[in-house]
Amino acid sequence: MGTFLGVDIQHTTKGLLVLVQTGLIDKLISICGLKSESNQHKMSVTNILHDDATGAVCEHTCNYRSVIGMLTY
Repeated sequence: MGTFLGVDIQHTTKGLLVLVQTGLIDKLISICGLKSESNQHKMSVTNILHDDATGAVCEHTCNYRSVIGMLTY
């Protein structure tokens, strides 16, 4: 149907309108450094994430406030 303010508007055969933000989703995946491994990540089943002292050092950083702002948009 079209795009408005970065939101793709699609009309289904059942007469519903679907609003999709694939551009924003792709941007978030890229910013978080998940582009090449996005199919390997799963939701955590623990409530609290603890520091992994023996794990590898995180090589990727991102602007946390910016990412949260994009998620709430």
